[in-house]
Amino acid sequence: MTIYVGIVTYNSLPDLPACIESLRGQQTNLSITILDNASTDGTPDWVAQYAPDCRLIRSEINCGYGVGHNRILETLALAPGDFYLALNPDVVLTPTYITTLAAALQDQQADWGTGKLMLPGGDGRLYSAGHALLRSGYALNIGYGLPSDPALSQSREVFGAPGAALLLSHTLIEALTPGGNLFDPDFFLYGEDIDLDWRARHRGFRCWYEAEAAATHRGSAPAETLRVHALGNRYLAVIKNAHLLPLLTFNLPLICLHCAARLIVSPRYGWHLVTHLARLGPRMWRKRPSTMLPRRSMRRWFR
Repeated sequence: MTIYVGIVTYNSLPDLPACIESLRGQQTNLSITILDNASTDGTPDWVAQYAPDCRLIRSEINCGYGVGHNRILETLALAPGDFYLALNPDVVLTPTYITTLAAALQDQQADWGTGKLMLPGGDGRLYSAGHALLRSGYALNIGYGLPSDPALSQSREVFGAPGAALLLSHTLIEALTPGGNLFDPDFFLYGEDIDLDWRARHRGFRCWYEAEAAATHRGSAPAETLRVHALGNRYLAVIKNAHLLPLLTFNLPLICLHCAARLIVSPRYGWHLVTHLARLGPRMWRKRPSTMLPRRSMRRWFR
């Protein structure tokens, strides 16, 4: 079994040293690839000098998170039994994160998953214990900002997992990589992990949250344009993946009402959101899968 690690960076130099150091402390051998999205802060030079054990791919443009990981995966030769860890540069792993999570996926016969991601600061606040799915189709991080109480310390199956420290099996990658793309390239940033959740669920794969695998994820406060992506891409994942009847009778009307409210309360943000959905919505509709898991099987995840 080989564990491949992929990190997509963009002006990530303040975070990268701690991330790489945590990878070197893992209790397993890793193959690490860093794809740099045309950073201007010296990230590629730092990698070349201080992380020569990591393979570096330089992108001439900022191609985003999902396309960056797709490009890394194109260069790898995963075999049955191997795993790929999609890792954000602002994540610091505890030494047993990867081995604990990989063992849990194997033991639980799950296909992708995450550990317990904490916010920095040492006050015990959670970033994510996996993804939950609301009836609206909106997916969110379980427990975000909350203290890590006993309920969030129980390992369990979850709807999906955030892309910050996401471990994926070779089987899942092979099944969800039509045309060479694991992540939908239309999601430049944000929401690509949620789209993957939907697609994997429709194929019958299982996601596992392993509470014993711990890491810290700083996260960020995106600018307005990226906030539009963060919200709009969640809605695009619904348009692409929700069952047709609830999509037409519930999800789409709710999305339209929210866009109308945004236009009234914050017109500029609302206009950017509407434009984003209008531009990519038809494309998502054309990508809707021909076969889906029965609707009753998805209802168990609604919150």
